[in-house]
Amino acid sequence: MAPLCMEGRPVFGDVTNLAQDALDCKTLPTKVASSKHGPLVTTNRKSRQLTEKMQEMLDDACASDEVMSSMRSAEANALWAAGLLMEVGCKSPEAILALPQIPDFPGFAETLPQAPPTRSYAAWIFGHLIEHVELPEAHWLHAMLIFDMYCLQRPNAPESPSLPALCAAIVRLVKKFDDVVPKECVSTLPQKASNVAQWMVKTTCPHFETWVTSKELNEYEADILRTLGWNIKLHTVQDWMTLLCARLNVFTCNGLKKLLTPVLQMSFLHSRVIVAHCATTAMASTQRVAQGLLCLNLISAHVLPADTFGLTELALPAWGGAAGGQPQCKEESLAFLLDGLQDASGSDLATLKADTHLVNETLLLLRTSN
Repeated sequence: MAPLCMEGRPVFGDVTNLAQDALDCKTLPTKVASSKHGPLVTTNRKSRQLTEKMQEMLDDACASDEVMSSMRSAEANALWAAGLLMEVGCKSPEAILALPQIPDFPGFAETLPQAPPTRSYAAWIFGHLIEHVELPEAHWLHAMLIFDMYCLQRPNAPESPSLPALCAAIVRLVKKFDDVVPKECVSTLPQKASNVAQWMVKTTCPHFETWVTSKELNEYEADILRTLGWNIKLHTVQDWMTLLCARLNVFTCNGLKKLLTPVLQMSFLHSRVIVAHCATTAMASTQRVAQGLLCLNLISAHVLPADTFGLTELALPAWGGAAGGQPQCKEESLAFLLDGLQDASGSDLATLKADTHLVNETLLLLRTSN
């Protein structure tokens, strides 16, 4: 099999191309995050302690066990507040953290459910408004996540004639996280939202209100904050991907350092496709989607073999110059990488496989239906 080439040397065309210092590392990190909610990983693998240097690397990357535990708790709180946990019989945020990490727990599905067509209107509006207020493209994911969480408690919101006003209020909230000092583009947001609404009335959405006022934005903003309990700093798929890649780099002793940047970039592109068509649910949280995307991209890059994850057809083509066929991995190299993935993600191998299948099957379905 042809190796991936980066800066003139083969990198993980064969997983045995691990940096020697990584394979010879005597104190490999497998300490898992723990919190008041209990351990993040429940496996039979022998736990190995983090070295002081590795802990410093995690802290420098803002990817420590405490950060991951905090993100998981925040996500569980948001889902519980939205009432999603009631669907699986959970009565508190802690309950979702204790869900069995196996692919057949209640609520597991082969693919993410596709959202109704009205949600695509919001996705399109967000794209225009995010650009208008000069936010980075990744903030579109944040706006969509807030929209999903709000709609779980306001299910009629996507059908409302004032949907453009709702979207504008969400974008203004996201903008406030990015800029302390308001810019002129924020003051002109109602006018921009009105222009978008008027165009959509002429094309696909005749029921939309054609004018968006500052008063409407204020009212929606207040309702969003009340509905979500002021918890709008939610963690997107991209946030989780950034954390996972930083942790995986440490837990593989920099063995994947040069490959993780393109993995992160490609995962962002695919996360946009998924988020555009599938809303957040309790059984397919942003963390699960991120874990599935990470594993799927490593398989697509021929770092991990597809058969280890039970995949027969990949939704993503081979990239980075990788040729067809599966890499011939030494058993110890594959075990090292899988251990690193479990420690980086805080999930056991069964959960990672389930998440990978979920993302892969969803992307395959979207590819054939669009």
